[in-house]
Amino acid sequence: MFASIAYNLKNLTNIHGRDGRKVFWLYVLFIVILNVLASIVASIPMMVAAAEVGIAAAQSGNQAAAEAAILDEVINYAPTLVWFSIIQSAVNIVLLAASFMRRTHDVGLPGILVAVPIAIQVIWMFIAYRQLDGIADTMRSGAEAELAGNSMALEPGMIAQDLLGWLAFLIVVLVGLMKSQQGPNAYGEGPKVL
Repeated sequence: MFASIAYNLKNLTNIHGRDGRKVFWLYVLFIVILNVLASIVASIPMMVAAAEVGIAAAQSGNQAAAEAAILDEVINYAPTLVWFSIIQSAVNIVLLAASFMRRTHDVGLPGILVAVPIAIQVIWMFIAYRQLDGIADTMRSGAEAELAGNSMALEPGMIAQDLLGWLAFLIVVLVGLMKSQQGPNAYGEGPKVL
C-alpha cells in the first residue's frame, strides 16, 4: 500500500503512462482514509461546542431547551463544514486527477475522460457555495418541521448537489473497476507492478 501511495504522490502531475487497478485502488483507499480523518478533525470543534451548550442548557432541567441549544449550535457551524467540504473536494481533485487519468489510459480510454468527474465535482462545489447563505435557514426550517411532526420537504438544489457528487464518484468507481488492457496499448507498456 505504501508503495502505491508514494508512487502516486510522486506522480501527482504525471498524466502519462498507466496505473493498474491495485495501484489505483490502494491510492484511492489512502485518499478515503485521509478524508475520513480530516472530516472527523473538522467536526470536533462543532461537537465540543454543541456538547458545552447542551450541558449548560440541560442543567436547567428543560430537555427541549437543551435539544434546541444543541441544534442551534450545529446549525451555526454548518457553513464552516460546507467550506471545509468545498476545500476538501478541491484537494481531492488535485490528489486524484493524474492517477485517474493514468487509470483511464490503462483500460484504453482517453485521458480526457478525467474532465467529466472533475467538471461534475466543480459544479457540485459551485452549488455548495451558492447554498452557503441559506444553509442555516434551510436546516432550521427542516428541524422545526421535524419537531412539529411534519416531514421536511427536500430542497431541490440539495438533491441535485447530492446526485452530482455521487455521479462523479460512480464514474471514478466504474473506470477504476475496469480490467486493464493486456500488454502495451496506445498509452504505453503495461501498468507498473509495485
